[in-house]
Amino acid sequence: MLVASPRQRYMREIRKINVAESVSKRRLIFDESWMDKLNRLAVVIFFGQLIYLPLIVMYYENFANTKEISILHWILLILIVIGLYGIIRALTEKHLIKITTVHDKQTIRTALLDYADRNKFEIYRDSNNCIILNSPNYLDLSSYTCKTRIFFFKDGLLLFTVIRDNLKINLPVLFTHLLIRRDITKSLRKAST
Repeated sequence: MLVASPRQRYMREIRKINVAESVSKRRLIFDESWMDKLNRLAVVIFFGQLIYLPLIVMYYENFANTKEISILHWILLILIVIGLYGIIRALTEKHLIKITTVHDKQTIRTALLDYADRNKFEIYRDSNNCIILNSPNYLDLSSYTCKTRIFFFKDGLLLFTVIRDNLKINLPVLFTHLLIRRDITKSLRKAST
């Protein structure tokens, strides 16, 4: 099992996580810096451009060939959908995803630690009701990026969210939360057998 070193290379400043309030509101509650709020605004503006610019092109386009128009419309439509999904993920990044289970708190904790060990994640925090895991983002070009998985658990309930930590701008995690939900559900099923 990998344990975090004293000097953390990854992880943006997630200070003073309020576990009880996070679980009751199903939203990650912590002391958020003004840089995190500014980052969220920058991400929304970035993905907003993926909506705004294609709409402008669609409004002012003037092609004679209908085949060119249909291909362009599909490309622009895909950009608009990516922009909308990116904005939704940026605004709901701190919302906790719920997994209901029949297991007690200790079984859930054991399954999460097994999941971390199996995937070689760095354990940033391991407390009674909260586990935070870090993993480097191997698909990114920079070595200064990671994905942080934050899990809250109690008897019969597991809540989690995934946030990305980058050196310059923290884009939202677009699909990792879906894969984690599947993997954790499998781990919990294995724990019950």
